[in-house]
Amino acid sequence: MMPPFTSRSYLDVDSFQADITSVCGHFNVSPASRSGQMKGRIALDRFCGVEIASIGLDADRVVRDQRDIRTDDADYFFLIIQSRGRVLMRQGGYRALLREGDMFLVDSAEPASFEFQGRYGEQISLHLPRDEVISRFGDSVHGGIDLRREDALSLAMRSVLERMLDGQSGGSNRLAEAFFSVFGAFLFERRNGARPQIADDRSLIAAAVRAIDLYASDPEFGPKQLAGHLGVSLRKLQREFRQIEETPGRKLMSTRLARAHEALRRRSPAAGPRTVSEIAYEQGFNDLSYFYREFRKRYGVAPGCAARPGVSAAD
Repeated sequence: MMPPFTSRSYLDVDSFQADITSVCGHFNVSPASRSGQMKGRIALDRFCGVEIASIGLDADRVVRDQRDIRTDDADYFFLIIQSRGRVLMRQGGYRALLREGDMFLVDSAEPASFEFQGRYGEQISLHLPRDEVISRFGDSVHGGIDLRREDALSLAMRSVLERMLDGQSGGSNRLAEAFFSVFGAFLFERRNGARPQIADDRSLIAAAVRAIDLYASDPEFGPKQLAGHLGVSLRKLQREFRQIEETPGRKLMSTRLARAHEALRRRSPAAGPRTVSEIAYEQGFNDLSYFYREFRKRYGVAPGCAARPGVSAAD
């Protein structure tokens, strides 16, 4: 999941470090190559009132130490979402290996490290002002909190974030509030071992997103079946999804399309021939013309053109 940013690309560490400093604050970037050459990209934008950076790089490691903290006035919590590859995150005695879809909360006021070991990775970073986070959730919030991709509330957060980034929300602050609400429910649950009563509706959305994640490949699984699985009426489910400016049907469709897009992008001759039709059926589509139409509408290209460069499209 990457936002539609117009980004800058880099081939040397000095240019990359200068711009990451302007976007996120002072960080020390160590390239994997002695030549100082690296592959990188950075972009910054605002969605629904939230500053969001998109970063990709193949460095050895990126470190923020006490000298960097004293040098700049960055005063954020960075909520990092790993969108491609893996990275080892460390802060305040906490460490977590982030896979695609995992999240990690970093406090800009404390030393932290991102260890890529020369493997290319991409991240989305939500810049959350520390004062606002502490006023919302209390001063017990700290850096080093990891949110695993399998957690229902983490799934719900990513679902809201997708809506924030899809360019169709019109910059609605309601989506940002929905995101903070689910994030607050996660923090409460982590701290107290139980969700607050105010988060009941968000918990329903989280459970719905988790069910979609599990059953999206079943072509018979639709909004009605989702509501039945959750033990609520379809009308109630639709009403709760409206809080994040989404519908159960659209969320189910976007999940299937994203998985089909990734499967098409990863096709390789070594894995054997896989046609567009086979991939569409595997992801829950039983009407190919409908799949082609929706895929083109979302990604701007036909499914057969979604393969990585140099990979021929069967079908």
